[in-house]
Amino acid sequence: MAIAEAILWPVAAAMSYIIAALVKWAAGARTRLAAAVVLFLLVMMVAMFLGALLYFAVPGPEGLLLGLWSAAGIMAVSVSPVFWLFVQEVQLRVTQGPAFQAPALGSLGAFAVWVTVAVFAGEFVMGRAFQLASGEAGPVAAGVVGLLGVMASSISSDWFLFPMAAEMAITVALLRSRVPRPMVVTLGLQAASMFASPTALSSEGWVLGSSVAAAALMIALFGYVMSLLYRGERLATPVIRYVSYLVIVYVAMAGGLVLWAATGSVALFAVSAVAQMALFFTTVVAPEHLAPSRPPPAGGPVPGVAPSGID
Repeated sequence: MAIAEAILWPVAAAMSYIIAALVKWAAGARTRLAAAVVLFLLVMMVAMFLGALLYFAVPGPEGLLLGLWSAAGIMAVSVSPVFWLFVQEVQLRVTQGPAFQAPALGSLGAFAVWVTVAVFAGEFVMGRAFQLASGEAGPVAAGVVGLLGVMASSISSDWFLFPMAAEMAITVALLRSRVPRPMVVTLGLQAASMFASPTALSSEGWVLGSSVAAAALMIALFGYVMSLLYRGERLATPVIRYVSYLVIVYVAMAGGLVLWAATGSVALFAVSAVAQMALFFTTVVAPEHLAPSRPPPAGGPVPGVAPSGID
C-alpha cells in the first residue's frame, strides 16, 4: 500500500537537515575520532533507509526481517572503528597526560570523499525507498541495464533532487561564516539550480518553468563571477577552479536534458547531478582550502620554512 506523501516529505525534510548538520560537523572534524564519529552517523542514516528500502521492495515479514538485519549488521560493522579509535585515544590520554593531543586526521581529501559517498548513499536509498513507498517506482528490467536504469530513475526523481537541494542549501547556511562570500553565493545558486531540475516532476508547467529557472540561475552565477572579476576583485584560485569545474558539470547537465527530451533517457542527467553534488560536498567539507593563499612576507623568510641551502 502506498504511503501518503504528506508523511514522507516531512521525513525527507528532517533527513536533509540532519545530513546538513553532519556535513557541518565534518567540516570541523580534524581528528581521527571525530571523523570516524561523523562517518558512523552518516552510515547509520544509510543503514536506516536501506532497511526501509528492503522492506518496501519486499513487502511482508521477509522484507521486514531483511531490512532489520541489514540495518543492524551495517551499524554493527561501522561502529567498530569508532570503538577502537576511542579506546586508543583513552590510552593516549592516560599515557601522555597533560601533553595529550588527539591524533590528527590523516587525509582531509580522503575524508571529504568518504563523507560525500555516505551523503550520496543515504540520499539515494532514501529516495528509492520513498519512490517505492509512494507508489511512484516504475517497472524494473532484469540485469545490469535494469539496475542502472533504476539508479538513474531514482537520482533524477523529486525524491532525490529536492532533498539534495535542501541539504546543499542548509549546508551553505550553516557554513556561511567559514566560506568566502563569493563561494557562499556560488554554492547557494548551485543548490537552487539542483532544485530547478526539469526531470524531478512530469508536469509540463514544471518542466518549462524549471528549465527557464535553471538557465537563469546559471546565467546569474556566471554573471556574478564575471562582475567580480570586472570590478577587479581578487578571487582565490580554489574559487576560480571550483567555478570552472561547475561549468563542465552544467554543460553535461544541459546535454543530459537534451538527451532526455529527445530519447527519454535520464542517464546523462543523473550522472551530471551526482557530479554536481560530489563537487559541492567534497569542497564544503574542507572549507579551509577555499581561503586565498597568503604571499610570503617581503624582506624575510616564511615562518617555519628553512632558508634555501639549509636542511
